[in-house]
Amino acid sequence: KADFNASSSETNCITIYTGALDTLINNDDALALLIGHELAHSILGHSARQHALISKLNYFLKLSLLNPRNVSYVTAKNKLLYEMRKMEYTADVEGAKLALKAGYDLSDAKETLNILNTFGNYIDWSSTHPSPEKRIENFEEKTKKDLTRWSGCGIMSKSPLRRRH
Repeated sequence: KADFNASSSETNCITIYTGALDTLINNDDALALLIGHELAHSILGHSARQHALISKLNYFLKLSLLNPRNVSYVTAKNKLLYEMRKMEYTADVEGAKLALKAGYDLSDAKETLNILNTFGNYIDWSSTHPSPEKRIENFEEKTKKDLTRWSGCGIMSKSPLRRRH
């Protein structure tokens, strides 16, 4: 079974795993949201920010090995997790804006994000990604009034610019 995953790098390269492509192969709108999410990570410089946070975390890890009572590592790890989850929330919303601007229909965006619930990528509180439920909740909260404005012509009907199969 291939993983349902995608990633972006500091070199503006996006990787989409075959599990994600296989799952979204018949849903251009969902694939556009996934690609928009990864593009948003690149545009917003999340990879560089993530690397900086990990470097800081590694520094504090070395310090904690020298002095086990040093709590800086735990603090740095919690900050890293908080910041990375925040980046995911931001990429979800900014990715939706990009997909809408490209003419894709996101009226089923919640359903698209809900696909994440069917895969076991989210592990626990130590994950760098928020739980799928929290991502959906954040997405709905942040996009409730803005999706129609972002699309320019509304999202509830299919865009006339898009060809349907």
